[in-house]
Amino acid sequence: MSLESGNDSEILKTRYEELRSGYENLVKEVTFTLEKKLNTEGLEIVSIMGRVKTLESLMEKIERKQYSNPLADVTDLAGVRVVCQFTPDVKTVDSIVRQLFSVLESENKAIALGADHMGYSGTHHLIQLDERYKGSRYDGLDILKCEIQVRTILQDAWAQINHSLVYKSEASIPERERRELNNVSALLEVAQTIFDRSRKMRKRYAEEVKEKQNTPTEFLSQPIDRETVAAYTSWRYPDLPINENLQEMLLEQLDHNRYRTLKKLDEMISMAEKAVNAYKCVAPELFKSGTDHITKSLGFTDKNFRKKHAFGPRTSQALSDYEKLVPNRRGDA
Repeated sequence: MSLESGNDSEILKTRYEELRSGYENLVKEVTFTLEKKLNTEGLEIVSIMGRVKTLESLMEKIERKQYSNPLADVTDLAGVRVVCQFTPDVKTVDSIVRQLFSVLESENKAIALGADHMGYSGTHHLIQLDERYKGSRYDGLDILKCEIQVRTILQDAWAQINHSLVYKSEASIPERERRELNNVSALLEVAQTIFDRSRKMRKRYAEEVKEKQNTPTEFLSQPIDRETVAAYTSWRYPDLPINENLQEMLLEQLDHNRYRTLKKLDEMISMAEKAVNAYKCVAPELFKSGTDHITKSLGFTDKNFRKKHAFGPRTSQALSDYEKLVPNRRGDA
């Protein structure tokens, strides 16, 4: 559609305003459905954002691209962006998108770039709601399309900065600047690869730690770190969850020169068992996680830890009241 005619322009604007509320409802539905599924799958996502293209942005794009049928040709009138931390998560989200919606088109931007070019490499899906979405809530939404972009946080950073610097045409950017931007793109790609590899190595290490649980001597000989303490907590308190925030605090407050292996930690927790059980009988609500048991055990057996940890008034009093139940108490030095 040529916008040289004022009448054509006004007709387009009027029609888009009529469709706009439908696109807004579509974005809400797609965002809600994705969030619900991702939470169910336990997938950690940086953000999910939805938007409907503004009339100003639409008119600018039509002028730039010279679309003949704008409302049919512009496929990102409704858009949802899912930002992940790691590349494998992008693939998982891609699979979930295919499960939830009717996918009309998909494009991996990395493949489009080719092997000899650098740039944005997320995945874009053009989707519609299918026959599963029935009822008055979805009336009119099934004929509308939505673009879902899935990318890592580094890809998102590159896309947004690149959009600001190289918006209309890469050819209009000086060669030196293009070369520098390509260098940045390459660095981000390398950084993403390192982050992905680091997570993979950490997962493998966590698996190796857990594999040793069937051999207590070997298991307890492992050094103290985030993965071993988490595995120990699950091993010692199999019916209780781990409080990850409290665990991070615990790791910061432990004297790592003293607690070099899980064996030392286990000794201190065993020593405090009678005192902990006595306190738990009167305040079970304060022992909801395995990590709660560990921190309170160390409160009873390690005075230096007790000073560092911000125990509440009730627990501080209990540490004093029940410390007589701790045999051969240590850690007072």
